Amino acid sequence: MNYYEFKDTLVSNIKEQLDASYSVSLETIIKNNGVSLDAIVIKHKDFNISPSLYINHLFGAYENGDSSIDEIAKRLIELNNSYQLNSNFDVSILIDFDKAKDNIIYKLINYEKNIKQLSNVPYIEFLDLAVVFYYKVDASYIQDGYIMVNNDILSKWGKTKDDLYSIAKENTPRMYKVKVSRVFDLIFDRLTEEERRIFELEDDFPLFVLSNEQVYNGANCLLDNDTLSSISEMHDSSLYIIPSSIHETLFIPEKDSPVDVEYMTEMVKAVNSTELPEHEYLSDHVYFFSREDKKLSIAG
Repeated sequence: MNYYEFKDTLVSNIKEQLDASYSVSLETIIKNNGVSLDAIVIKHKDFNISPSLYINHLFGAYENGDSSIDEIAKRLIELNNSYQLNSNFDVSILIDFDKAKDNIIYKLINYEKNIKQLSNVPYIEFLDLAVVFYYKVDASYIQDGYIMVNNDILSKWGKTKDDLYSIAKENTPRMYKVKVSRVFDLIFDRLTEEERRIFELEDDFPLFVLSNEQVYNGANCLLDNDTLSSISEMHDSSLYIIPSSIHETLFIPEKDSPVDVEYMTEMVKAVNSTELPEHEYLSDHVYFFSREDKKLSIAG
């Protein structure tokens, strides 16, 4: 059975295990950087929203004999039930800006890799990136529940992209509080005593992680000039900022950097091309935050 047959068979199996009050559909969802993923949506007739259950990674388990179609179908049904809704989503937020405004946030994505998607949504260019906007579904039972604001929604709201940016600038740090951690602390806590001796880690190495408490879309912190200014003042230095992913960045004070911009840039490109999932990619550039000018730019 190839992957295409796997998808269709899985949908049919799920339908057989559910009663007529459910509909089961296969959808293709375009994620960040144009990555296309397949998802099964199991929707109960009494509710107007359901999670997207991604299945691309499940084919390997079936192909290797680790799970049967029946077992995979049961797991997906159980997963869907764990997100069981107890109310309908209020679709009026897609028309009424006053209802939506407190949950509008922004996200940073790569500009070039998302040109096609950007043609349908309001966005603001930022260096080699783009700021896009989402409505965060206010429901604890929906993981990563976001609705991307497209041009049609913006038109119904009667607002501009600058209006969205202004309110998202207030909402995003409120909902996703900034968190700074030392890379040493994150690594050191995971090592055994023997590994610590072998690696001889220096606890004063000045490399830090800048993200949010959820470590989700934490690269948004690059838009927070006040935070970057505070960090640079704290370290009495301008900053080199390395785009680890859309979820987090790394920074090192300029005065403490042991390597030059060219070396850091090559390192970023190597990690992006070999280690990072495509949909989490942000940029191949290293950024520089000037302590004096309080401005972010592409380094070099």
